[in-house]
Amino acid sequence: MNKLNLENNPAFKNMHPLKLKVMTDLIQATEGKPIAQSLPALLSAKQQLNALGLSFSQEETSLLIDAVSNNLSPENKSKLDAMKLFMQQNSM
Repeated sequence: MNKLNLENNPAFKNMHPLKLKVMTDLIQATEGKPIAQSLPALLSAKQQLNALGLSFSQEETSLLIDAVSNNLSPENKSKLDAMKLFMQQNSM
């Protein structure tokens, strides 16, 4: 899911503009990187949202992870699934 597809996704039509910007920046920052290199960007996005008094809903988090995982190897997708569970339990 690239930035254009994300912006056209009905789930994001009413998203706060700052959340959408953080999400698109995060997708671009993690594109083509293994999970280990993407984790700092994910944590930074969470801190950025917290500073703004915002957070991603579980649905937004799930869609974000799907977008980030587009070009991952099966091994990295498995690692991402574990991270997804962690993020859902800790409400990004």
